[in-house]
Amino acid sequence: MTYRRLAILLALPLLAPAQEPAPKKAPAAAPSEAAQKAARDRARTRHLPNGDLQVGKLRLHRRERCISFPAEFVENVSVLEAVIATPEGRLHEALLAADVSPLQLQAMLYLLGLENGARIDNKSVRQGDLVDLDVEWTNAAGVKEREPIESWIIDSRAKAPMQRTGWVFVGSGIRDGHFLADIEGNICINYSVGSTILDTPDPAGADDTIFELNNRKKRPPKTADVRVVLTPRPKVKAGE
Repeated sequence: MTYRRLAILLALPLLAPAQEPAPKKAPAAAPSEAAQKAARDRARTRHLPNGDLQVGKLRLHRRERCISFPAEFVENVSVLEAVIATPEGRLHEALLAADVSPLQLQAMLYLLGLENGARIDNKSVRQGDLVDLDVEWTNAAGVKEREPIESWIIDSRAKAPMQRTGWVFVGSGIRDGHFLADIEGNICINYSVGSTILDTPDPAGADDTIFELNNRKKRPPKTADVRVVLTPRPKVKAGE
């Protein structure tokens, strides 16, 4: 385990999304009471009776080996460039909005034993581990439903829903003490530009015209409690 990963794990209970530094000429105003409460909620860590770990709104399900968090579908999206964004991100171009910390999510992925790496496998740098993303909710009959997140994304090349190939754990960098995915508000992107936790493995991911919103796909009711579930894909051993 690298020093950076160890430092992130040790600091996990204290981490909250980084904020852009205020200009020197204009002193930053004191955070509002609501903003202070939100920061405390994000940093709150609990070990649940069933062994799960809750950090803010993120939950690590130890027995199922997955991570989940609440989200909501974004309305009136014209261009799809982000699959999941935080309130600090490009919500006008995102499928889902989730008020969680990308840094805390990256730390949880490390706790599950995942390794981040390159978006596309190459000779010099290995590809990051893959995870599947699902949307889960309870319908009006009280039955839990779960569908792949790709169901709401159209691949314009095939004119069909995006194939389920997993999302790459690329991980975000740090610059000047700021975790970049927190600053940019990216959790998962389909247009591979910017700092994020998860990215598309598609070689054409740098083309912003490939993926579109699937408006024909029915969404969960607005009253439903929607959660995103991240499940690691089995790692492929070298030579297989």
